[in-house]
Amino acid sequence: MVASQIPTVAADSYSRPVAATFYSNLPWDTSPEGVTIEYVTGSRILKKCSERLPLGIGRAVVEAGFDLSLALRLWLRSRKRSAVALVESSRPITAFCLFRSLLPTKGKVILYGFYLYPSTGIRKRLLRRVIGSVSVCIVWSRRQGENYCRELQLSPSQFAVVPYKSNHSKYPRSAPVFRGDFVFSGGDSERDYATLFRAVDGLDIPVMVSTTLASNTRGLRVPENVLLVGVQEPYFAHLMAAARIVVIPLLAGRLRAAGDASFMNAMWHGVPVICADDISAPEYIDNWVDGVVVAPGDAAALRSALLRLWQDPDKARKVGEAGRMKIESAYTHEHFRRRMLEIAIRCI
Repeated sequence: MVASQIPTVAADSYSRPVAATFYSNLPWDTSPEGVTIEYVTGSRILKKCSERLPLGIGRAVVEAGFDLSLALRLWLRSRKRSAVALVESSRPITAFCLFRSLLPTKGKVILYGFYLYPSTGIRKRLLRRVIGSVSVCIVWSRRQGENYCRELQLSPSQFAVVPYKSNHSKYPRSAPVFRGDFVFSGGDSERDYATLFRAVDGLDIPVMVSTTLASNTRGLRVPENVLLVGVQEPYFAHLMAAARIVVIPLLAGRLRAAGDASFMNAMWHGVPVICADDISAPEYIDNWVDGVVVAPGDAAALRSALLRLWQDPDKARKVGEAGRMKIESAYTHEHFRRRMLEIAIRCI
């Protein structure tokens, strides 16, 4: 498959008149261009019931009912030819796409945040049907699109690359709560803390790791210079912004992208970031200019990159400043929102 066959949405603005109804399973801000995206949710009664029930079969049944109610409401809206859905992948969205595959509708559907794995033959057929029922499936990197095309035997025309964003850029940038002389690493999805621990073991460098998934570190020997915490926003952002260096270690052999928001958040804060990745980071980071990319699973390469930045504060500062400029120029929340609106309008 030729990489260039998967298109990239690079437009940051649009000026065409909009004659369509937009809706989503997530709340979107009304744009300054006047485009309003209706927020569609499932049964509020079922939602309240699930919140009151204890964990168990009863709650699972009620949650399944909520998912189906949302899928049905989205399907009803998709019957109109002028309707465009902008939906993030989830259980009810999978059901919605299956409804569309069985009962086709005229409206257009854009699926994004697609992170599922075709781990079995049945699952592969299911995911192929899900993607086949939508107008376009958004991925955050060309490599991820290529992987899905190969694994699911789908055409590149069913995918489009929309560059992702720094989530922290939604809020005004402020001075960090404190400045720390430490390395920060964090996140839950597809993280490879085993490689990070091998890379920093024995170094005279304090490392703080924040993960809320116990399975990410279960059974690992934690080096003496590593402190494990489990903070959430906004404290996660405070620690990231206060760090001297941020490291995002991702697993090798992955099919999908991961850690995109994390390494771009570090860049947004002006902190030099090292990302162990071979799917998304190489498409966003100019190596040793606005960030550092090393091969996933390579503890020696990660250790070498970390020591180089730690021992050369001037280089680290320049990398951090360049990363900040790159995010401001093309990868903020506002850039992302406009790109997503642009691709929605293209589907009309």
